[in-house]
Amino acid sequence: MTTAEYEEALARVQGGAGCAEAGKRRARRAAPLSGNSFARLDRYADAEAEFQEELREFPSNIGTYASLAMLYRASNRDQAAEQIIGDLVEAARRPRDIPWPPGF
Repeated sequence: MTTAEYEEALARVQGGAGCAEAGKRRARRAAPLSGNSFARLDRYADAEAEFQEELREFPSNIGTYASLAMLYRASNRDQAAEQIIGDLVEAARRPRDIPWPPGF
């Protein structure tokens, strides 16, 4: 994807994240999409914030841990990457707390 396509995708995801309060939990699932889009746009601080918010809401979301670990590696934060990988292993041992299939 091009930078413009990632920016467009990010705008769409963020627009959908403003859903009514009743859909707040489902809307929060947009965080990994936003985080990955921010990362592709080299907006690492924004990506990290999205991933951290997702993990507060869904602490067993293995994919978000993996995305955050890759973000830390890409930004040369090796110690943070090692820590989050350890957190990922711990999360994998817990029951899933995210809806399955994703988005529902």
